[in-house]
Amino acid sequence: MTSPRFLIESVLTAASDIELPRTVAHHAQHVLRLGDGAEIILFDGSGGQWRAHLVAGKRPRATVIAFEPIDHESPLALTVLQAWIAGDKLDWVVEKATELGVAQIVLLPAERSQVRLAGDRLQRRLNHLRAIAGAACAQSGRNKLPAIAAAPSYAAAVDSARASNVRLVLSPDADSAMVVPAATRSCALLVGPEGGLTLAELNIAVTSGFAATRLGPRTLRTETAALAAAAILQATAGDLDLHSDQLGARPSR
Repeated sequence: MTSPRFLIESVLTAASDIELPRTVAHHAQHVLRLGDGAEIILFDGSGGQWRAHLVAGKRPRATVIAFEPIDHESPLALTVLQAWIAGDKLDWVVEKATELGVAQIVLLPAERSQVRLAGDRLQRRLNHLRAIAGAACAQSGRNKLPAIAAAPSYAAAVDSARASNVRLVLSPDADSAMVVPAATRSCALLVGPEGGLTLAELNIAVTSGFAATRLGPRTLRTETAALAAAAILQATAGDLDLHSDQLGARPSR
């Protein structure tokens, strides 16, 4: 059985003894009902993980045992450029994109976006989404948090993807279906809001090197499209191992 995993911000070293954050301690003792001496996994989101033992009590602690250089990152550096959408839908996209191994999520304002955030509201929303990504990492066994940022403008978001080898913008009216070479190592995927991108926004993306692509004969909701496309890209150039000789087998990294 896999040891419970917890994301913490503390600096860890072998043989150290640390006090667990209140939320982590509560989850360990009162939700999972872990007892004194239970083995747990701690990670800080930067890569790798630490095996530790829980020291139960009123102020739960952890005794760190050893570092394990384990990461479950995809060989495809996938960036999702997601237009701002309704809160529950965006929560879903961030959670599932993290589980799918997306490396970066850039949130952008589009003309038809119904969500407009700035200042403290924007920072609180980003902190909330990063917490969702952290929980998804803990659940999925991932030790690196995806980067989550907000672009100041649509044009800035498009421009930020210039370093990606392949750039795609989803459009149900595109002439071509998604085709990505298996050898692709970096990809940017642009997804519009609930009402889709305007023709002007689509033209800006295409002029900037994005290829317009569709996902089959049906028009998908924005949150469905983002995740379906991410899954296709991971299956084609990433790490879903759909062609492994043994189901579930993973390449060594």
